[in-house]
Amino acid sequence: MPIYNALAQQSQNALSAPFFGNLNIQRQGAAARQLAQARDVNTLPDPRTYAAVQGFLGTPPDQMGFSVMHPDYQGIRNVANPAYSLGLMAQAAPLLAPLTKNLPVGASIQDLSKAELRLVNSEAFGKLKGQEKNQALEAFRAKQDGTGVARSMAQLKAAVGGEEDIARSLMQSPAFKISGVVPKSVIDDAMMTRGA
Repeated sequence: MPIYNALAQQSQNALSAPFFGNLNIQRQGAAARQLAQARDVNTLPDPRTYAAVQGFLGTPPDQMGFSVMHPDYQGIRNVANPAYSLGLMAQAAPLLAPLTKNLPVGASIQDLSKAELRLVNSEAFGKLKGQEKNQALEAFRAKQDGTGVARSMAQLKAAVGGEEDIARSLMQSPAFKISGVVPKSVIDDAMMTRGA
Protein backbone atom coordinates (compact mmCIF):
# COMPACT_ATOMS: atom_id res chain seq x y z
CA MET A 1 0.00 0.00 0.00
CA PRO A 2 1.54 3.27 -1.09
CA ILE A 3 1.94 6.06 1.47
CA TYR A 4 0.54 9.44 0.45
CA ASN A 5 3.23 12.11 0.37
CA ALA A 6 2.48 15.80 -0.17
CA LEU A 7 5.89 16.26 -1.78
CA ALA A 8 5.19 13.59 -4.37
CA GLN A 9 3.74 16.22 -6.69
CA GLN A 10 7.20 17.71 -7.19
CA SER A 11 9.71 16.34 -9.64
CA GLN A 12 12.20 13.67 -8.65
CA ASN A 13 15.07 16.21 -8.91
CA ALA A 14 13.32 18.65 -6.56
CA LEU A 15 12.77 15.87 -4.04
CA SER A 16 16.41 14.84 -4.04
CA ALA A 17 17.78 18.41 -3.82
CA PRO A 18 18.83 19.72 -0.42
CA PHE A 19 16.23 21.79 1.43
CA PHE A 20 16.97 25.48 2.01
CA GLY A 21 14.43 27.22 4.20
CA ASN A 22 10.70 27.64 4.28
CA LEU A 23 9.00 27.74 0.89
CA ASN A 24 6.45 30.31 2.11
CA ILE A 25 9.20 32.68 3.18
CA GLN A 26 10.93 32.19 -0.17
CA ARG A 27 7.71 33.12 -1.98
CA GLN A 28 7.27 36.19 0.23
CA GLY A 29 10.85 37.24 -0.54
CA ALA A 30 10.23 36.87 -4.27
CA ALA A 31 7.06 38.97 -4.00
CA ALA A 32 8.93 41.65 -2.02
CA ARG A 33 11.66 41.81 -4.67
CA GLN A 34 9.04 42.27 -7.40
CA LEU A 35 7.41 45.09 -5.44
CA ALA A 36 10.76 46.78 -4.88
CA GLN A 37 11.47 46.71 -8.62
CA ALA A 38 8.09 48.30 -9.30
CA ARG A 39 8.71 51.08 -6.75
CA ASP A 40 10.29 54.24 -8.16
CA VAL A 41 10.91 57.63 -6.51
CA ASN A 42 9.74 59.35 -9.67
CA THR A 43 6.21 57.98 -9.15
CA LEU A 44 5.83 59.10 -5.53
CA PRO A 45 2.74 61.24 -4.83
CA ASP A 46 4.80 63.78 -2.81
CA PRO A 47 8.41 63.74 -4.02
CA ARG A 48 9.34 67.00 -2.26
CA THR A 49 8.69 65.56 1.20
CA TYR A 50 10.70 62.47 0.29
CA ALA A 51 13.55 64.67 -0.95
CA ALA A 52 13.50 66.83 2.20
CA VAL A 53 13.59 63.85 4.56
CA GLN A 54 16.25 61.98 2.59
CA GLY A 55 18.36 65.13 2.28
CA PHE A 56 18.14 65.83 6.00
CA LEU A 57 19.13 62.23 6.74
CA GLY A 58 22.27 62.64 4.63
CA THR A 59 21.48 61.50 1.10
CA PRO A 60 23.02 63.95 -1.41
CA PRO A 61 20.35 65.40 -3.73
CA ASP A 62 22.01 64.02 -6.86
CA GLN A 63 21.88 60.46 -5.43
CA MET A 64 18.17 60.33 -4.60
CA GLY A 65 17.23 58.71 -7.89
CA PHE A 66 15.04 61.44 -9.35
CA SER A 67 15.02 61.70 -13.12
CA VAL A 68 16.09 64.99 -14.68
CA MET A 69 12.99 64.57 -16.82
CA HIS A 70 10.71 64.68 -13.76
CA PRO A 71 8.20 67.54 -14.24
CA ASP A 72 9.04 69.03 -10.82
CA TYR A 73 12.78 68.28 -10.82
CA GLN A 74 13.86 71.85 -10.03
CA GLY A 75 11.33 72.14 -7.19
CA ILE A 76 12.56 68.85 -5.75
CA ARG A 77 16.18 70.06 -5.90
CA ASN A 78 15.18 73.38 -4.30
CA VAL A 79 13.84 71.42 -1.32
CA ALA A 80 16.57 68.74 -1.22
CA ASN A 81 19.62 71.05 -1.31
CA PRO A 82 18.83 73.08 1.84
CA ALA A 83 17.60 69.95 3.64
CA TYR A 84 20.91 68.23 2.86
CA SER A 85 22.84 71.25 4.15
CA LEU A 86 20.76 71.36 7.34
CA GLY A 87 21.35 67.66 7.84
CA LEU A 88 25.11 68.10 7.55
CA MET A 89 25.04 71.02 10.02
CA ALA A 90 22.96 68.98 12.46
CA GLN A 91 25.51 66.19 12.26
CA ALA A 92 28.39 68.64 12.84
CA ALA A 93 26.73 70.43 15.78
CA PRO A 94 28.04 68.05 18.46
CA LEU A 95 31.57 68.61 17.16
CA LEU A 96 31.19 72.40 17.43
CA ALA A 97 29.59 72.40 20.89
CA PRO A 98 32.90 72.55 22.84
CA LEU A 99 33.75 75.81 21.08
CA THR A 100 30.76 77.57 22.61
CA LYS A 101 30.69 75.77 25.97
CA ASN A 102 31.26 78.76 28.26
CA LEU A 103 29.59 81.46 26.19
CA PRO A 104 26.45 83.06 27.62
CA VAL A 105 23.14 82.17 26.03
CA GLY A 106 22.69 84.05 22.74
CA ALA A 107 26.31 85.24 22.52
CA SER A 108 28.63 84.50 19.66
CA ILE A 109 32.40 84.60 19.62
CA GLN A 110 32.44 87.72 17.43
CA ASP A 111 30.31 89.67 19.94
CA LEU A 112 32.90 89.48 22.73
CA SER A 113 35.94 91.72 23.23
CA LYS A 114 39.30 90.24 24.23
CA ALA A 115 38.73 91.17 27.88
CA GLU A 116 35.29 89.56 27.79
CA LEU A 117 36.76 86.43 26.21
CA ARG A 118 39.25 86.22 29.09
CA LEU A 119 36.30 86.45 31.49
CA VAL A 120 34.37 83.78 29.59
CA ASN A 121 37.38 81.44 29.63
CA SER A 122 38.03 81.92 33.36
CA GLU A 123 37.45 79.08 35.79
CA ALA A 124 34.98 81.10 37.90
CA PHE A 125 32.85 81.87 34.83
CA GLY A 126 32.84 78.20 33.86
CA LYS A 127 31.26 77.30 37.21
CA LEU A 128 28.29 79.62 36.61
CA LYS A 129 25.03 78.21 35.27
CA GLY A 130 22.62 79.48 32.63
CA GLN A 131 21.39 83.00 33.36
CA GLU A 132 24.27 83.62 35.80
CA LYS A 133 26.66 83.70 32.83
CA ASN A 134 24.64 86.46 31.19
CA GLN A 135 24.55 88.39 34.47
CA ALA A 136 28.32 88.04 34.95
CA LEU A 137 28.94 89.35 31.45
CA GLU A 138 26.51 92.21 32.04
CA ALA A 139 28.28 93.07 35.32
CA PHE A 140 31.66 93.02 33.58
CA ARG A 141 30.40 95.43 30.92
CA ALA A 142 28.85 97.67 33.61
CA LYS A 143 32.23 97.79 35.36
CA GLN A 144 33.94 98.83 32.13
CA ASP A 145 31.26 101.45 31.35
CA GLY A 146 31.13 102.74 34.91
CA THR A 147 27.39 102.03 35.16
CA GLY A 148 27.59 99.58 38.05
CA VAL A 149 27.51 99.78 41.83
CA ALA A 150 30.42 98.31 43.79
CA ARG A 151 29.54 94.96 45.34
CA SER A 152 29.63 95.90 49.00
CA MET A 153 26.78 95.75 51.46
CA ALA A 154 26.93 99.48 52.24
CA GLN A 155 27.02 100.55 48.56
CA LEU A 156 24.21 98.19 47.57
CA LYS A 157 22.05 99.11 50.55
CA ALA A 158 22.37 102.78 49.60
CA ALA A 159 21.56 102.01 45.94
CA VAL A 160 18.39 100.08 46.82
CA GLY A 161 17.08 102.65 49.27
CA GLY A 162 17.92 100.76 52.44
CA GLU A 163 16.23 97.51 51.39
CA GLU A 164 18.57 95.12 53.16
CA ASP A 165 17.04 91.92 51.77
CA ILE A 166 17.52 93.11 48.17
CA ALA A 167 21.10 94.16 48.92
CA ARG A 168 21.83 90.80 50.56
CA SER A 169 20.33 88.92 47.61
CA LEU A 170 22.51 90.86 45.16
CA MET A 171 25.57 90.25 47.35
CA GLN A 172 24.97 86.49 47.31
CA SER A 173 24.67 86.20 43.56
CA PRO A 174 27.76 84.38 42.22
CA ALA A 175 27.46 86.23 38.91
CA PHE A 176 28.45 89.55 40.52
CA LYS A 177 31.34 88.16 42.59
CA ILE A 178 33.57 87.83 39.52
CA SER A 179 33.63 91.51 38.54
CA GLY A 180 32.81 92.96 41.96
CA VAL A 181 30.09 95.15 40.46
CA VAL A 182 26.30 94.94 40.27
CA PRO A 183 24.87 96.57 37.13
CA LYS A 184 22.56 99.52 37.73
CA SER A 185 19.98 97.89 35.43
CA VAL A 186 19.79 94.86 37.75
CA ILE A 187 19.28 97.12 40.76
CA ASP A 188 16.55 99.03 38.91
CA ASP A 189 14.83 95.75 37.99
CA ALA A 190 14.97 94.57 41.60
CA MET A 191 13.46 97.84 42.82
CA MET A 192 10.75 97.76 40.17
CA THR A 193 9.88 94.18 41.11
CA ARG A 194 9.68 95.18 44.77
CA GLY A 195 7.41 98.10 43.93
CA ALA A 196 5.07 95.96 41.83
